[in-house]
Amino acid sequence: MWENLNLRKFPRFAIKCDIEISGTNNPLSVAVMTTNISAGGVCVVMPKELSKLTRVLVRLYLPEEPEPVESYARVCWVVPSRTPLKNEIFFDTGFEFINIQDKDRDRIKKFIATHQQNP
Repeated sequence: MWENLNLRKFPRFAIKCDIEISGTNNPLSVAVMTTNISAGGVCVVMPKELSKLTRVLVRLYLPEEPEPVESYARVCWVVPSRTPLKNEIFFDTGFEFINIQDKDRDRIKKFIATHQQNP
């Protein structure tokens, strides 16, 4: 099922990072963890479903970085899932960065390159 989602411009790196997501036109505000990151976006397990193309503001906290990466992003895909023990529904959600500054994209690329070499 996930094979087709890996055909993307920026390769993803499976790592958990703190991330804050807030709505631009709605009261959404959550602090969660990433499932994976790339220079083009992030995958996050969300407690509620967001519609495709929903625009949000993200603050991605890379470990060992003093300042978060901040960018607007849009929802590209949503896959519902259930927790096995509590039978709660969560939503694997893919976000694509919009208008991310080059310096921030470079920070993510450098972070991924460093952690792929030294896991």
